[in-house]
Amino acid sequence: MPFCIQCGTQLGPNAQFCPNCGNRIQSATASYPAPGYDPTLPVVAPIPQQTPSYPVPPYRPPPYISENPPNAEQVLSVIYPARKQKSLGRSDSYSIVLTNFNMILAQVTKDLLNRAIEDARANAKAQGKGFFGQWADQLKGDFAYGQKYLSMQPAQIIVETLDNSVISNNTITRLDLGTPLRNTQNQTISREFNLKIHSTTGTTDLMIPETNNNVNALKQVFGDRVKTPFGYFAGGYSRIGI
Repeated sequence: MPFCIQCGTQLGPNAQFCPNCGNRIQSATASYPAPGYDPTLPVVAPIPQQTPSYPVPPYRPPPYISENPPNAEQVLSVIYPARKQKSLGRSDSYSIVLTNFNMILAQVTKDLLNRAIEDARANAKAQGKGFFGQWADQLKGDFAYGQKYLSMQPAQIIVETLDNSVISNNTITRLDLGTPLRNTQNQTISREFNLKIHSTTGTTDLMIPETNNNVNALKQVFGDRVKTPFGYFAGGYSRIGI
């Protein structure tokens, strides 16, 4: 008994068309069901393939995007604290965040500093430390405040406060570290560099602690553009009488 080669329907002896799918019956109609035919499955008409009327570009897989691509902006080091002097002996505090693209001046507000100290106290309390242990960790929280920027993205640092500013590394032409000065604010004595930042957009003056780490951090990014005072040598200051 012949069968339709399109859908497998049993055909009459003289059938010219399949009564189920309408397929024209050729003279070489198979006398057996089509391969893979299962009479228990519903017959589904094939979907005609349509050619689009517009050109289809060749498929290109999306490029691999790394979480830390080599050309991304990255925090390299932080100089903290930095002070911008104001009138009447007052000053604003900053963290100088150095990246491979920019120098970010992140203002240290009272609220941000208090939050860091409170977080340090809460962490000490959660670790079961007593009053003196909590107090010591609060001091550490203040001292290490600027280190938090090492784990932040530069874009987050820039928008942390409205007064944060950015100086592109490419626009900085010279960094002058002036003779270390003594600072007796809050009855403490410290030695500070007067850092004058020269850029194509102007100059910025800041006071930063006189440490070799700070000098090396600046030289790591700006190289010979960093000018140290006469008589200053890496490994320790050697100015006599200061």
